[in-house]
Amino acid sequence: MKRYLLLIVLSLLVFIKAEALQENEGSSTQQRSTTTLEGKKMRCIRDESVEPSFERRKPTISIPRLMLSYQPKDSINWVYTDSLHIHCIIPSGGRAIFSIDTETDTIEIIETETPLPDSILDAVNYSPSWLRDDLIDNLRQLSPDSQAIYADLILNAPSAWVDEVAFQIAHIGPEILIDTSFSPNLIMVNTEYLYKNDTLLSYVDIIDYGAPGDNDYYSTVIYKTLELGDTTYYELPSEYYYMYIVHPEISDESPRMDSYVYDRFWRDYLFYAADSGYPVLSEKLQGVKILWNVADTAQVYPAGRPFDSTNCALDIIGNWGTEVVPELAMGNRPIQPNVIAHEHNGNCGETQDVLQAAARAALVPCVATMNIAEDHVWNEYYYKGWHEYQIDRGHGVTHINDFSTSYDRDVTGNPNGKEISSVWNWRSDGFGWAVSANYSKSCSLVVYVYDAYGFPVDGARLLIHAESSQWGGGLTTIGFTDANGRCSFSLGNRRDFFIRIISDIGNYPAGDDEIIQIISGSQDGAYYYKTFYLPDSIGAPDVIPVSPSDSVDARKLDISINVPSRFEHGYARARRKTLDPAPFYHTYSDKNTPGCIDIFVCDETNYSSYTAGDEFESPVIGDNITNENISFVTPYLGKWYIVISNEDMLTTTKSVDLSLRLYENQSGVGDEEIVRRFHLRSVTPNPFIKSTTIRYELPTTLRTNVGIYNVSGRLIKTLVDEIQKPGHHTITWDSKDTRGKTVPSGIYFLQIAAERYKATKKMVLVK
Repeated sequence: MKRYLLLIVLSLLVFIKAEALQENEGSSTQQRSTTTLEGKKMRCIRDESVEPSFERRKPTISIPRLMLSYQPKDSINWVYTDSLHIHCIIPSGGRAIFSIDTETDTIEIIETETPLPDSILDAVNYSPSWLRDDLIDNLRQLSPDSQAIYADLILNAPSAWVDEVAFQIAHIGPEILIDTSFSPNLIMVNTEYLYKNDTLLSYVDIIDYGAPGDNDYYSTVIYKTLELGDTTYYELPSEYYYMYIVHPEISDESPRMDSYVYDRFWRDYLFYAADSGYPVLSEKLQGVKILWNVADTAQVYPAGRPFDSTNCALDIIGNWGTEVVPELAMGNRPIQPNVIAHEHNGNCGETQDVLQAAARAALVPCVATMNIAEDHVWNEYYYKGWHEYQIDRGHGVTHINDFSTSYDRDVTGNPNGKEISSVWNWRSDGFGWAVSANYSKSCSLVVYVYDAYGFPVDGARLLIHAESSQWGGGLTTIGFTDANGRCSFSLGNRRDFFIRIISDIGNYPAGDDEIIQIISGSQDGAYYYKTFYLPDSIGAPDVIPVSPSDSVDARKLDISINVPSRFEHGYARARRKTLDPAPFYHTYSDKNTPGCIDIFVCDETNYSSYTAGDEFESPVIGDNITNENISFVTPYLGKWYIVISNEDMLTTTKSVDLSLRLYENQSGVGDEEIVRRFHLRSVTPNPFIKSTTIRYELPTTLRTNVGIYNVSGRLIKTLVDEIQKPGHHTITWDSKDTRGKTVPSGIYFLQIAAERYKATKKMVLVK
């Protein structure tokens, strides 16, 4: 939302920034080049290096969180009339709209995001509660036909598999789910071999907590390890089980099980198949009793060692990987684990892929660790934290918990060692996080990105480059701004760094081959902060806060809003095979808690201006609301609209719990008025197709009967027959009779009888 109280300040800041940029453009700049992963040369057009700082530089713009024009008065007798409770998913750029009508004293849904039909929501609700919003956020991006395919997988899965199946559907990029190389049945095969492999392994067990029907059921694994010589059992946190064992992606390959990968998925192929003369992983793991003989120091298992079931599983899996890839990389440089294992050649990229897939096939959480600018990659595994894991090709050694495999000068003590620029872990769904501090002395970089009005830009892609050097250089890491426009990095020391920003509202610098320098000679332990303003604006609602001079205190609306989570999105490259002529990007979702959202309330005139995209006024504005209870007293009668807005987000989805309760001012109402207030307020819709809602008001506590009659006067169904309290009441008729059968189209009569009061209304059912 634009806040006009700050517009002058914001405009001035943007003007100063633009002037500074123009001056820099005209000055002499270093024409330095770095290279991207695809080999594209990037030109440094400007040097904006900053000195290291240990104080966080906060944005100078301060925005009011909540502005409320009216507060309820304690002396008023507020009587409840209607309420609405809803949980909704609001995508970026989306909104939910509700109205209150002071004539009928009702709350109505005007517009909500309805991404999934009821048939698909059945599958969502069958899934664990902690996965439901994730599923909705992913499935809403698919076509109805694709939604139905994946919903059927959930509904028809064996009960023990439902959580694993639902997790994959929620966290495989939607672009992969519909790709021609991807088979939906891969999800079922992947899950089948999770449980099948589990039956053959002694050091690990899958455990299921609860089952479909329980709200929070989930699965994970328990490992047996040795710690200080004692047998220890460790239960893996469930989030690591799902993302780093269950998920079918390794890094940038699109998962497949077609003829290109020998018609088998890697969890099956790597575990059970082997070419003649090569070891079978499942056989080598038979009788292995422990995952790891835990040690704080590095463990390096020697080359050429025999397989020994008394050794730990990490050793056996690493030894298997070195045997399977004995030769230097040649030919097509495959990215699919099955093809790597069958062709038996590779460098660090191939050994990384095959080790990670083998570990996951053996139910060990494993991730790809990337040092792309200095041309080396390896793995990490999880046990009470992340630990280094690397194999050397060709019957070589296995490194466990050995952080010197980055070959960084400061870690190895070798004066001729590398000065690494960045190390990061590649989560299965495409998200990456920095781990440079584990492998090098390091500094921190925090980048803020704002639009032309100074409001945060979410989902901006930040590409960090390092200068070309004897160790490598070029694109070193990638990140995406969060809902606050912020992205942080951990980078190596003694290096120069450059940036390029890509966003839906503009790029910085503008040229596709342009970068700017932001750090010169990075220092260990330093904190660097950079703020950038993009040339365009997000285009959020143009709202002006107002405070009318008086109020009739006719109605009060209590608003309770909670934003339990937000889904921040980025994207990563996916390839079907090496030299894929048409690689594509797939999105990931990074779920964080809590979220925040905007809210405003406006009358009919200003609502019309809002929906037309024009400037409008609002007496209630909530900016970045996370969990708030608001009471709003209408300044005058009429129709009012409550808008929950996510329109200032480019990529971030929000989940929202909303409760609205409407009250009428009944202070000073006399006996005569009480008698008048027996009232059949509304039957809507009418005519109706399937169901209609009936609203009525009672003046006092009365035995009330509400019945539906046909044109012959025969009672079709009794909806209410009980003593009811005074106030407003709402019921729904679903067009069924007392036997539960749907009645035919035609005219029906609603009759409400409450002692000496009676009201009748004609209704029309059409089909």
